[in-house]
Amino acid sequence: MQLIDTFEHDGLVDAFEQRSMGASTEQRNGELGIDHEKRDTWAAQSHQHLAAAAGVPGEEIVSIDVTTGRTTNSVSADGGLRADTIVESLGKLRAAFSADGTVTARNSSQITDGAAAVILMSDEEAAARSIRPLARIVSHAPVAGSDVTLHAQPAAAILRALEKAGRNTTELTSVEINEAFASVSVHSSELLGVDSAIVNPHGGAIALGHPIGASGTRIVGHLGRTLAAQGAGNLGAAGTCGGGGQGSVTVPESL
Repeated sequence: MQLIDTFEHDGLVDAFEQRSMGASTEQRNGELGIDHEKRDTWAAQSHQHLAAAAGVPGEEIVSIDVTTGRTTNSVSADGGLRADTIVESLGKLRAAFSADGTVTARNSSQITDGAAAVILMSDEEAAARSIRPLARIVSHAPVAGSDVTLHAQPAAAILRALEKAGRNTTELTSVEINEAFASVSVHSSELLGVDSAIVNPHGGAIALGHPIGASGTRIVGHLGRTLAAQGAGNLGAAGTCGGGGQGSVTVPESL
């Protein structure tokens, strides 16, 4: 009998190339000029931004009590944060996918368990229930190809969704790009031409973790709250990359 780790097989291995998406990302980094310093700087900032967020992500967390034997622990915060993370410490880690590579366990998303939920409803339903929405969905878009790499896919999806809506990147006040790998966020931010300060301002998957299947919902929900805090009329984008060279995005605007 052969035991297969379905998380590894279904979630982390590209179905077309039959190799780790981390290895594919490593190979493309050199071609795109995304060096160790860029990725480690982004990774360190993910932890630093989460630490500086002063409980902002915690406002979205419903505490869960877990009882083991006679001990009950309350889970009320994400466990991945390393507030003391600095670029210098990240540079000392060994490569994860090749002997001379620069993708490490700390400039990639953390493997975590997690769940997320949002409520989507029509204007009419919200009015009937006397609910004031955080934001409305202006546009959304999927993209794929022309190869299986991930770097450009969030940016490509965001640009397509903005074009559909007749909007542009200069209108974005906050952007969430799922940090599957730091290099994905670095490259997509550069392609969008937006100020990196508005991208993942409260940290991303490198600090929070990337529970496959829940991350897209998490960043859309978090972005909605971020835009609402900025005031009505603020435009944002929540983009992800996906195995096989996919990208998807939701573009919300606060109400």
